Amino acid sequence: MWQQVDGGARDLFVWVAETSGEGSQNRSDPASGTNQGAVAMGFYNTAAGDAPYFRQLADNYALSDNHHQPVMGGTGANFQALATGHAIAYWKDGALVPPPQNQIENPNPRPGTNNWYTQSGYAGGSYTKCSDANEPGVGSIRGYLASLPYLPFNDGNCEPRAYYLVNNYNAGFTAMGEPAPLGPKITRVPPQAQPTIAEALSAKGISWKWYSGGRIAGGVSREYCSVCDPLIYSSAIMTGR
Repeated sequence: MWQQVDGGARDLFVWVAETSGEGSQNRSDPASGTNQGAVAMGFYNTAAGDAPYFRQLADNYALSDNHHQPVMGGTGANFQALATGHAIAYWKDGALVPPPQNQIENPNPRPGTNNWYTQSGYAGGSYTKCSDANEPGVGSIRGYLASLPYLPFNDGNCEPRAYYLVNNYNAGFTAMGEPAPLGPKITRVPPQAQPTIAEALSAKGISWKWYSGGRIAGGVSREYCSVCDPLIYSSAIMTGR
């Protein structure tokens, strides 16, 4: 996404979609292609009948027309920011620790390519240590932020030992509130301790409910979006502690 916006020029959406490796059938082989370039610049005319379901939603429900996402990243990270004001980090026994090596993001291009990420996406890389400018991909973004005249760059926004999640991982709890297994091949995050909007309301004696779609009795439907359900990541919500 940082590449696509290109320092405000917003001119690299197609190029990034075609060259990054995201969406490819075989991420280990740059020759497999991504088949995504045209999607990034697709135009849908709802007045002419395109995307009728989305037109129905727009006509009948409120939309966040003026919403500006707080995180330059995916769905899960932005839902976490909405409900907690924080980012997911990798923890173990109450301390910040590095995640499995194969889950650390490396967007530097592979040899012989101009943008096919070395390690990216789910089991191929999802955490980044943004406090360290020497980490892959971090230095260029920090340099760009520091160059903005209207945004005083705060070097302390990233905890020194924290690896933050920039992809969509499931919560670290089972549906019954028990800690779920973790490991190099498991795309779950550790249980999270950051305060949530729910706890802030409870602290002021304000009752609350959280609504999420796709849940059914005894389980969830195929339409359920777990990464869109940020409170299930919280130890305080899932275990009462």
